[in-house]
Amino acid sequence: MEWISVKERLPEKPIPVLAIEQRQKPISPSYYILQFYKGKWSYCGSPVDFRGNISHWQPLPAPPTGAQQAIAGPDDGPKPCPQCGTKMEGNICYCCKKEFK
Repeated sequence: MEWISVKERLPEKPIPVLAIEQRQKPISPSYYILQFYKGKWSYCGSPVDFRGNISHWQPLPAPPTGAQQAIAGPDDGPKPCPQCGTKMEGNICYCCKKEFK
């Protein structure tokens, strides 16, 4: 997968992505799994202040086939949370700590 500059484009949907936070030398970049939602980077639905230091992002790879089947099961699988986009267990998003009907 290719890295996408935040100057070029931001994620269009609130899905988890791999993001790089550029820090001042000699500290190396930090990598996070974040979502871009309502104009802000967030972690589990909570806004995170990176002070403009997120420089690049890329979609996460698909999970391994065996893991994907174990997570999804025989039906369509878990539904995404309408607030943060993470997978819910039934109607409950443990990331947002809310129940959706």
